[in-house]
Amino acid sequence: MPTIGDPKTNLGPFVLATLRQPEKTLPGRFVVASTDLSSFNKLLTDWSTVTGKTSAFLPISLADYEHLFGGWGSVEGRMLQFYNEFGSQVMASEDHTLDGSALGVPLDEAKSVLDTLRDEIEAIQ
Repeated sequence: MPTIGDPKTNLGPFVLATLRQPEKTLPGRFVVASTDLSSFNKLLTDWSTVTGKTSAFLPISLADYEHLFGGWGSVEGRMLQFYNEFGSQVMASEDHTLDGSALGVPLDEAKSVLDTLRDEIEAIQ
């Protein structure tokens, strides 16, 4: 699963590269703004690392997920179902998809998911 790390830091270079290179991005190309590839297991492990708390995936129905998280739960729950069913095919259409390397986006200063979680936890404590 593509992740962006800290969107406040990492998204801007993708937008700038996209706008500066219309010959690559137009017409109708998708830009995957991703600083690295991850998985739900890795994200959960990062969360546990940062919080120091044990975490686990628990099976839950879409109806219960929607009940827990309201309208957003419906959207996110359906996204999770989609990834579960089609995850390996999400990035399959390479003809219309560009990534950061295709646009020359510098990722050496990108902020990882783990670093972003650490910063966000620090900010609320």
